[in-house]
Amino acid sequence: MKTFKWQPAGQRIIKTSVAVTLCLFYYMLRGYRGETMPAEAAITAIICMQPYVRDTRDYALNRFAGTLIGAAWGLGLLLLLYCVPALGENMLCLYTLMSLGVLLSLYSAVLLRVPDTSSLAAIVFLCIVIAFPDIESPLVQAANRMLDVFIGTVVAIAVNVF
Repeated sequence: MKTFKWQPAGQRIIKTSVAVTLCLFYYMLRGYRGETMPAEAAITAIICMQPYVRDTRDYALNRFAGTLIGAAWGLGLLLLLYCVPALGENMLCLYTLMSLGVLLSLYSAVLLRVPDTSSLAAIVFLCIVIAFPDIESPLVQAANRMLDVFIGTVVAIAVNVF
C-alpha cells in the first residue's frame, strides 16, 4: 500500500493565489461587496497566469482581444434592446438574440484572425447581456466587464514578472 506524500506547492500555484488575492483586495478597497466584478477579475487572473511571463503576456493580450469583441457585441445587443424594448419582452426573441450574439462573437474572432479568443469573446458577451433587463446602463455594463478583465490581466502579468 502506497502512502500519501504531500507535494510542495509550485510557483504557478503560489503566483496564481497571490494574483487572486490582489484582485480581491483591489475591489475590497473600492468598496465592492458580493458583486460579480471581483470574481470576474480573479477568474481572469487565474486564466491568464501561465508558467512564464511571455506566455502570461500573450495569453493576457488574447484575453483582452476576446473581451473587446464580446463587449462590442454585448453593448450592441443591449443598445438594440433599449431602443426596441419589444425585443426584450418576449423571452424566445431575447434568447434567440443572445444566441445570435454568441454566434457573432465567435465568428468575429475567427474573421479578425484571433480564433483562440473566440470562446472568451462569447463568454464576455454572455456576461454582459445575461442580466437583461436588470441593467441600468449598457455602456457601464460593457465598460465594467472590460475593466474587470484589464485588472485581472494586469495583476497576473505583474505578479508573474515580480
